Amino acid sequence: MDTSKDPRAKQAEVWVTVYEPLNQAETPVIVALLQDAGFQTHVQQESIGAIFGLSVGQWAALIQVPSTQQEAAEEFLVAHFEAMAQEPVDE
Repeated sequence: MDTSKDPRAKQAEVWVTVYEPLNQAETPVIVALLQDAGFQTHVQQESIGAIFGLSVGQWAALIQVPSTQQEAAEEFLVAHFEAMAQEPVDE
């Protein structure tokens, strides 16, 4: 049986973590940055962490992209944070 045209035969997408936010407020910001740049995103977090606002260790939110986008997403984030570090701070 030829399954090459069967959509059910397509392998599941593998998602990889590209960023672990420092807190819950940072999560939607980083997700929006990645999505605006054209990356698919997924946030993986244990439900107990989301319910109680836990954002460290095993309860941390993990921002993930498909493995095929991992290298580009990581390079994008590095460039973004480097640019942010060079911006002057208003005092």
